[in-house]
Amino acid sequence: MNNLKYVILGIFLLLIQLLISGYINIWPMLYIAVFPLLVITLPYTCNHIVSILTAFCFGLLVDILSDGVLGLNAAAIVAIAYFRPLLFKVAVSKTTLENTIEITQRTIGTTQFLLVTALSYAIFFTIYIALDSWGYFSFIYTIARFLLNIIINTAVALLLWKSINSQIFR
Repeated sequence: MNNLKYVILGIFLLLIQLLISGYINIWPMLYIAVFPLLVITLPYTCNHIVSILTAFCFGLLVDILSDGVLGLNAAAIVAIAYFRPLLFKVAVSKTTLENTIEITQRTIGTTQFLLVTALSYAIFFTIYIALDSWGYFSFIYTIARFLLNIIINTAVALLLWKSINSQIFR
């Protein structure tokens, strides 16, 4: 496993996330989160504890460097890392997982990559929105926010991944 690729990917995603959260405020209901792509694309063979610790450190770094609630992104991305092995077992065939090292659209297939990304964002925004709206709960607003964030972030993540995949993961 070439760790340098993931360090470069992490720095790149961190910079993009900080630019988006610092300068682009589209709508209060919408939070663009590109940094979960790092955890989603970690190798399937990556140790579970290592992926959780990586997610925690990366999420905490995003929380510290952006002006959000400290620990909110960290908790949400750790949930992705925790459920990551289960997501891959559900969404990707066993033979594909045994024969692949890197998790990319090319190695596991576009449909499976889309499913893993959408499920990962569903986990992320379940935790994120639950913690962010603690004490304030409007069912329709929360469901609309949840669905909007999953759809938009999955689309943004796939578009971003297509552009950086050819540069980092050849």
